[in-house]
Amino acid sequence: TADRRQQQTREQGMSRLVPLQPQSMRAALSCTRRRLFSVIPERPRPIADIAEYAAKRQTGVNMQALLSTGMGLRLDKSEIDASLPTQQRTLIQVAQFLHHELPIRLAHRAIELEELPHGLSDMPSVQVVRDWYIESFNDLVAAKETNTPDEEAAFERQLHKIYDRHAPTLLKMARGVHEFKQELKRRHPESTSKKALSHLYDFPEVHSFLDSFYVSRIGIRILIGQYLELHHTQEEHYVGLINTKTSPSEIAAQAIEDARYMCVRQYGDAPEVEIKGRTDLVFSYIPSHLYYMLFEVRFILFIWGGGLWVCGSVSINSPYGGQTWSFPTSPPTSTTCSSR
Repeated sequence: TADRRQQQTREQGMSRLVPLQPQSMRAALSCTRRRLFSVIPERPRPIADIAEYAAKRQTGVNMQALLSTGMGLRLDKSEIDASLPTQQRTLIQVAQFLHHELPIRLAHRAIELEELPHGLSDMPSVQVVRDWYIESFNDLVAAKETNTPDEEAAFERQLHKIYDRHAPTLLKMARGVHEFKQELKRRHPESTSKKALSHLYDFPEVHSFLDSFYVSRIGIRILIGQYLELHHTQEEHYVGLINTKTSPSEIAAQAIEDARYMCVRQYGDAPEVEIKGRTDLVFSYIPSHLYYMLFEVRFILFIWGGGLWVCGSVSINSPYGGQTWSFPTSPPTSTTCSSR
């Protein structure tokens, strides 16, 4: 009756739960993999002839040009609506230049990243960076011409997105170089790990590319950063990123203090530093860039001239194997400010 029908239903249901045979399990797993990999998005493709853009020459921009444009001193050369406030006209003028210039610079870098020698272009992290450049290129090519305040505001939002997208580029390229080193090890399994790593120095064209790439990246970041910073309320003596009263002695003092702190934390002590020369000197520059340069140079000098002295000796892993050097007591070092 009813109980018998329920029992039959349970038996029919259990009969469907037959364990999969090994062949059936492999087929099911293969089908699952196909479904998973089928949803992986394709790499971005340029929406315009990127080679045509890459064939164009970049426009050189020096510090004086950035400064004068940011101050609105070149508006007489533009055809922007003169009824708009000077600040708005300046932003539109800079946006028009970037709308023209950035796709060219991005195209140069994207082509280079696609054609790197020795398989460096095939490294996953390098391909990610290349895809970022293609995406940004597409965003700029698709952006409307900037002639009105509303169009300029939309362009600013787009550049914020691009600026943030490329923020991890340094780490991603470093990861790509690491992947390249691992690939060199795989190509030379008979070599010891240290010897395999030394093979990277056999590719000067790779080093040349990286130098050029990073310099170009700094230029692009300055152009975008200067434009974005012009939208904010300017502090005294500032025009965007540029401080017209940059004091190298003050920045050097801050860089030295920060480098000493890191050296003391790492090695327990650090040499004293004297700042000499034209400590009253000021000029127009981007303070953060000057700080990074002085900090890196000073920290390296601390390590080699002072930090290692604290340790007495240190083992350095050179491309040709580890070696130990001993350093004597180091006298105070100096940083000299000069107008020459």
